[in-house]
Amino acid sequence: MNSGGGMRSSQALLHNSDLSAPARDKTATCEKSNLYILEQGHVFASSSIEITNRTRIYASINLTVDHSRIHLRVGNRAGRYQAAALGPGPTRTLKARGQPVLCFQILPLHPLFPHFSLIGAAVGVIALPREAFAHLDAALEAAFVGTLDVEDVAELHDAVTQTATRFLPAAKPIDPRVRTILQRLDDTDTPSLQDLSKAMGLSYSRMSHLFGESMGLSLRSYCLWNKLQKVRRIFDPEKSLTAIAQEAGFCDSAHFTKAHQDMYGASPSYFLRNNAIRLLASRRVRACPEEKT
Repeated sequence: MNSGGGMRSSQALLHNSDLSAPARDKTATCEKSNLYILEQGHVFASSSIEITNRTRIYASINLTVDHSRIHLRVGNRAGRYQAAALGPGPTRTLKARGQPVLCFQILPLHPLFPHFSLIGAAVGVIALPREAFAHLDAALEAAFVGTLDVEDVAELHDAVTQTATRFLPAAKPIDPRVRTILQRLDDTDTPSLQDLSKAMGLSYSRMSHLFGESMGLSLRSYCLWNKLQKVRRIFDPEKSLTAIAQEAGFCDSAHFTKAHQDMYGASPSYFLRNNAIRLLASRRVRACPEEKT
């Protein structure tokens, strides 16, 4: 399993000759935050984050590079964590000031997403033992400072996700009908939800219930996220946000901006047109352009 191809094991990252174990008496630093756009998830690396996501379709794993603790509030639960897994659903607030942190986003189509969907709104967040990821510390630091190749970051994403699932609930198989719904919604010519329910031989309410039960998130929320994902594929720095929004299916840039703010905790411009953030996309993702120098 890989974010896009045959996966090397985490041992391949450990034995990469370009990586060395991070010095324990030093704190990793980077001039820019790094946002890695991968096929089945994103990785955001920064030493200064204060962000609130009101609508979370994706799951995430938050790790500190130096084993310090960051503040997390998920729903009504708050605490300080070295490593934590979050399911989709409740509002999340993350605060990290001067602490090197990596946020691994796991998208709904990721094969291991069902493990995270079972965390549920009631729990919201599960503390993970930071030492379980110690074998990846060199790669984590390299990803943080931006010296790890983006394709290796994709494999790091897989290794981190696989490690985290050892401490999560056992996943239930996704209903085959929900897999069909996901495939059809992922098509370029997406039908309306009413048309889709008819094609599936289900009432709209039954289809929505079935989807929510299997995925741990609502069907309408997933459709909104799917539109935001389209922005990733069509983004062009020469286009206005209004043009991008309309091409992705939003009625105007205001609706697009609000949806993006709720989902990712910041406006589209913060991530797409911010000189303090370096965007790096996997070759398998037709996403953001290469950073101009």
